[in-house]
Formats: sequence, C-alpha cells, structure tokens
Amino acid sequence: MKLDKFVVATLVMGALQFASLNTVSADEGAKTVTGEVLPASTDPDGDGWANVGFNPSGLPQSAIDKINQLTAEKDKGTLSQVSYNEQIAAIFKDEIAKQNSVQTQQGLRPYGGLPPQGMTAEQYTELEQNVPAANSVNQATYEQAIYTATQNISNKYNVTIYAPQHTFVPQNQATDTPSTEGPSTPLAPAENSDEAKSAVKQLPDTGEENNSTGIILVSFIIIALGLRLITRRA
Repeated sequence: MKLDKFVVATLVMGALQFASLNTVSADEGAKTVTGEVLPASTDPDGDGWANVGFNPSGLPQSAIDKINQLTAEKDKGTLSQVSYNEQIAAIFKDEIAKQNSVQTQQGLRPYGGLPPQGMTAEQYTELEQNVPAANSVNQATYEQAIYTATQNISNKYNVTIYAPQHTFVPQNQATDTPSTEGPSTPLAPAENSDEAKSAVKQLPDTGEENNSTGIILVSFIIIALGLRLITRRA
C-alpha cells in the first residue's frame, strides 16, 4: 500500500514538472521576421510568431519586390500567415547575411573598400592591384604597401589624395610649388641697430670729399689773384 502511494506520488510530481517545462518553453518568446524574439504575450494566436509589423525599407529593391509579391498572395488567401512569416523571415536572413559578407570583404580592402577623397574609382582599382591581399602579409607590411601605392597614384596622376590618416601630395608638386612665404630677400637693418650704424660708417663720404675739393680750389684761386695783384703793384 505504501509502495502504491509512493508510485502515484512520483507520477504526479513528474507530470507537474513536465507541465512546468512546457510552460517555460512556451513563455520563452515569439519570433519575428527580422530575427528578433519578443515576449510570448505578442503571440496570441499561439503559432510561434509575434503579431507585429516590419519595415522592409532598408532592404534592396529586389527583396522588397519579393515581399510585395508574398504580401499579395497572403491577402488573396493563397498563402497562410505562418508560411508568409517564414518566407519573409528567410528574405531578411538572406539579406542580413549578404550585408555581413560585404562588410567583411570591405574590411579586407584598402580604405575599407572606398576610394579616399581625390582618388577616382579607376585609380582605386589600380591601387588594389598593387597591394597584396590583407590576409597574405602582416599588418605592418600591408599598411606600408597601401601607403606606397597611394603615394604612387598621387605622383602618377598629379593629384592630392586625402586619406583618413594622411594627405598624399604629389612629390613633384611638393618640390616645384613656389613658397607662399615670399622671396628670401635680406631685411634692412633697424635704424638704431649696430648694423645700421656700421652701414652708415661704411658708406663713402662723397659729400665731404666734394666739399674739401671745392675749398682747395677756392683757396688756389684766391692765392692766384693775390699774387697777380702784388705783381701789378710792383
């Protein structure tokens, strides 16, 4: 008798635990077509899908066209809501995977796959052809190869390239461009400086020499006239 009661109690406990497990599983949440999981309260139909809308505006036009076609079939009654949700979710999943793949590939390309300002798409293609694959060399070698190839593009096409961390100027332009600081003419010494005084002292005294010459000539003339007058009187 005691054994029968023990067996019955064990069966009851097991049944309660199984029911609780089912309740927890059902309360885990409801799926959405975008891959999110919402509270189970958003699934009053009990089909595992949340009764919420979605926004396909971020998807490419081809995916939006597929969604519009599926929506038309659902509205006509030829496609169930569950099947509709599953196919829409598959479209979102596929597009998200494509975007992640593109971002991964872009990260392995110079400058994230985008030509920097000043570089055309054709020049960027040429740049990539002269740079090794990112996963074939170490990071320092890869970055140096990008730097060298970018500088070569700048020199070859005589363009200034504004990369995220450096501005590449054509080397021929850097050497030939006249300086904006003006010609390097020597400045005049200050008026009261020692250089100015020295310069004044070193100037030829042309005015003084001319005055001395004039005085000497006048003296000779006066002497000559005085001698002539003395001679006449004698």
